[in-house]
Amino acid sequence: MNDFAQSLDNYITDPDYAKPPYEAPIDEEDEDE
Repeated sequence: MNDFAQSLDNYITDPDYAKPPYEAPIDEEDEDE
């Protein structure tokens, strides 16, 4: 298995792999109020 396939497999199988640094807001439009 090559590096890309291994990384992709890790991304799919590991919920903590490459997790975003913050939780994105559900509805960004609410920030204007």
